[in-house]
Amino acid sequence: MSRPDIAGGTALTDPPEAGEVERQGMAVVPRRRWAGRSWSAYLLVLPLVLFAAVVFVYPILYMAVTTLVETDDGGGLSVATEPFQRVFEDEFARQMVWRTIRVAFFTTLLTLVLAYPVTLGMKQMTPRWRGFMVAVLLSPLLMSIVVRTLGWVVALGSGGLLHQFLDLLGLPKPDFLYTETAIVFGLSHVLLGFMVLALMTSVLKIPDSVIAAAANLGAKQWQILWRIVLPMTRPGVVAGAAIVFPLSASAYVTPVLLGGSRNPVMGSEVYQQAIVQLEFDRASALALVLFVIVLVAVALLGLATRDRKGA
Repeated sequence: MSRPDIAGGTALTDPPEAGEVERQGMAVVPRRRWAGRSWSAYLLVLPLVLFAAVVFVYPILYMAVTTLVETDDGGGLSVATEPFQRVFEDEFARQMVWRTIRVAFFTTLLTLVLAYPVTLGMKQMTPRWRGFMVAVLLSPLLMSIVVRTLGWVVALGSGGLLHQFLDLLGLPKPDFLYTETAIVFGLSHVLLGFMVLALMTSVLKIPDSVIAAAANLGAKQWQILWRIVLPMTRPGVVAGAAIVFPLSASAYVTPVLLGGSRNPVMGSEVYQQAIVQLEFDRASALALVLFVIVLVAVALLGLATRDRKGA
């Protein structure tokens, strides 16, 4: 259909209808909306939600209720604060909480420092070599955690590989085993692959044309890294930290074997209180404190991903 132009010029033609377009030989794909499409998406996610609710949410809620709520002789309910008072009033428990936070923080920092240049180098590789590097970085997960950690015990112990290297250089040989440093090294060895995978998702999205344009405009390497690469990889950094920090804070085997009894962390202390000493109230209180620490850390990392509007 055509209608005259208002200005008296050439007649304007209305867009052809779907039937007319098909008669003219042009295929038209009708836009259909599935009424149940949203429900089908929810049904696909439902098994994972139920699994997480059964094995994670329910135990956490049950532990929180049994720890925070107590029943008196008359059947009344009240909030139990004694287990948490024992945690925060005990000097040993306070040092253990700070030790756990330190170990998780420095493990996250060390994995980030090690993974960032590796990830930038992997961006320049072919997909085949990149896949090989990912397999190498994830290879520690293929062996038993006890065997892997005992390897660090041998390497960091007296007469181990590190002491032999320092002796070759004529340097003093401090005791690395059964220290927080040993725990950080052992956890970083395991969790480095997770940080690399998280960073890789952001690094691979950086267009090569952007870096080339910055170089053509006279930007130096450190300026490209600081002003372009780091801001564009911030989501990957946050995602990697959100994975490594909780895993480090809740680790058990590695801190026990590399830290010993002199450097207990919250994960090992929860096991000690619940399984060995049968102090379930104290173990539940420690577990809830650890859960809150991890939750706050992840929430702060989530705030870091928000775009600063108006900055």
